[in-house]
Amino acid sequence: MDSRLSNVTIKVDCVTLEGILCIPLNPIGIIVFSHGTGSSRISPSNLYVSKVLNSAGFATLLFDLLTPQEERLDSITGEFRSNLNFLSNRIISTTNWIKENPLLTGLPIGYYGASAGGGAAILSSHSSNNLIFGVVSRGGRPDLVGGLLKSITTPTLLIVGGDDCDTYSLNKSAIQQMNQCQDKELIVIPNASHLFPEPGCLEQVAEFSKQFLKNQLDNFIKQHSPTCGSSNGSGSSINNTFNNNSNSFLLGKSILVSNSTTVQLEFGID
Repeated sequence: MDSRLSNVTIKVDCVTLEGILCIPLNPIGIIVFSHGTGSSRISPSNLYVSKVLNSAGFATLLFDLLTPQEERLDSITGEFRSNLNFLSNRIISTTNWIKENPLLTGLPIGYYGASAGGGAAILSSHSSNNLIFGVVSRGGRPDLVGGLLKSITTPTLLIVGGDDCDTYSLNKSAIQQMNQCQDKELIVIPNASHLFPEPGCLEQVAEFSKQFLKNQLDNFIKQHSPTCGSSNGSGSSINNTFNNNSNSFLLGKSILVSNSTTVQLEFGID
């Protein structure tokens, strides 16, 4: 699916942030990316996942959470990297920018975060008044959300590498605290480390993310539409309806934790 890519500037909190906006023909929703410490809008991993989501009909926005000056300060002091409230405010402000952008107005919004950006995305969804249809955290730090985890309700997918033991433990503990979240999953990619550089691992992450976000968008549209029908391919707004595909798309051998239940799953690679 062809997409229109453009560099954008986002004015928030008296600063200007740089971003990459990619809009496919007739987008069905938009995914806001938030990166981890030391990364940026040009993260190769996020750009790859963004391309996969574009091919599924999602617009994507990858943006720098920090200005260049803030990045330099953070590299010395670490002032921002674990300041989840600060990072979350940047995501929320950018979400408001999307809502005011005439090219994007009306598109359902989802979040995709990595490392600390994953925790910030989850925290941001808590302040959305249930208007974020889903969150994906890749190798994220949901533990940084702290006590608010128990009140998160936005559908959330946590993806971690099987060889990233510390992050797995943090994510497993976090998902068990998300008592109010009715649609939550923890997926472990076998033989993957924190950044998923191993062959085929990032591809699995992208496919899991795509299917989760598509399913949650379908559910979101059904909940916010007076009637339910099939997609007519004419673009998307919160009032559009889509075919619901509730079948999960799973790759490899993974552990799925849903509503605090752990299941071992075996699937072949397509």
